[in-house]
Amino acid sequence: MLIYEINPSFLTIVFVFSFSCPVYAAVTPADLQGEPNDIVRISKVYSQKDLSFSYLETLLREAAMNENGPSPLWGIVSLNNHQESQFYYFPNRSLEEVKTYYYNFLNSIDESVDFIQTGVVMDSLHQESIETGLENAPFETAIKLLNAVKKDVTFSSSVPLPVYWKIQDIDSESFILEIAIGKYEIKPGDCLSVLAEQFDTTVEQFMSNNQNISDPDLIYAGDFLVISK
Repeated sequence: MLIYEINPSFLTIVFVFSFSCPVYAAVTPADLQGEPNDIVRISKVYSQKDLSFSYLETLLREAAMNENGPSPLWGIVSLNNHQESQFYYFPNRSLEEVKTYYYNFLNSIDESVDFIQTGVVMDSLHQESIETGLENAPFETAIKLLNAVKKDVTFSSSVPLPVYWKIQDIDSESFILEIAIGKYEIKPGDCLSVLAEQFDTTVEQFMSNNQNISDPDLIYAGDFLVISK
């Protein structure tokens, strides 16, 4: 289990706060519209067999790009050992409106949560420094970002934790930053035995944490692994 808390007041400083997909009928961009006064829109829990994590990533990125006004904030949660997912979407509301609800969201984390991938639209002025930090020292930079204002981020894990991050340009003035601690994106040529050694764990623990995998010799580039104790 991975436990952490993010201080969304960092939204005002730097952080402002987990490819081709099939079309799913279960959720569409219209599902993110909600009511004008909504502060948070929470999806149902989806089986990864029915709705892939990558589809939710694409859906939320596109929704964020189409927002006007203050930057939206969103999180995609991997649940129950890589078997289910859920999203939380905080549309264009003031920081004060979002803060309490986002805290409540983070405080609801329990043992079913593998990791939370948080995304936000940011000012391009911060892009170079954040990207350099994540390239050179991803874990340290992620912790620094999350702890920029309030020292309240804690992680419970007995293995080295990878940092997934993605930066996507929107235009010359803004970009999307997504980050998740405890998520590893599978690369071509990866195999569980080598990754187990890299992350000081075992293939058996990988299988336990990623119950979507039925054959340890068959993993797919572009999918992800939950890395936890």
